[in-house]
Amino acid sequence: MTMRGFAAGVALAGAMLFAMATTAVAQTPAPQGQSIAETRWNGRASWEGPDLNGDGAWSLYFRSDGVLVYSTGGEARDDGHWRQRDALVAFETGDLAAVFVGYLRGGALDGAVYDSNGQQGGFSFRRLSADGVEYCPQNMVALRGATAALTCVCAPGIVSATVWGDQSAYTDDSDICTAAVHAGVVTAQGGGRIRVTPRPGLESYPASTANGVTTFEYGAWEASYTVRTAK
Repeated sequence: MTMRGFAAGVALAGAMLFAMATTAVAQTPAPQGQSIAETRWNGRASWEGPDLNGDGAWSLYFRSDGVLVYSTGGEARDDGHWRQRDALVAFETGDLAAVFVGYLRGGALDGAVYDSNGQQGGFSFRRLSADGVEYCPQNMVALRGATAALTCVCAPGIVSATVWGDQSAYTDDSDICTAAVHAGVVTAQGGGRIRVTPRPGLESYPASTANGVTTFEYGAWEASYTVRTAK
């Protein structure tokens, strides 16, 4: 296949992925006015298949002119491109070796990736704050089993989401930044840096109202966390 033919094929694959992602999330509310322009992200892409081993660490910078600056395993390059429609984000590397399509949820960007050999994989990136600290994930489910505390940033303008439990322990699928508001660690308006510590599951989680947030009660759940101010 010629390079021109390959480029056209990758472009078509990107368009198809973008269309598929649009259909998949059509019923999911998209964040309004949340642009990734001039933001920096860190994360990993994992590949499926016998020829691709392990995970690759990536750093991304989405320039406001549509250029993607990226690095993976070394030298940074500024020949990538990106585009966004509401919560959907598509980007590609300059050599057209990989096409990424993801869904934006606050400080998290997750999705699918295809490479030039037809291998499929997934990726997960987290946005960095101005001082290089990652923004908080939506919840702690992906970190279930971890014991180390997570230091992260809740962006200003926290939109209240579902939380189960109280300040002594929240279920690990509870929205982290809403829990932080409930615990009095940050305000919804200002956000801030927090420390989230994984805990074992409990037999029950009581409902509670504090700082303008009402949580729900729940029975036995396999993992939980606590929220404190980060030092």
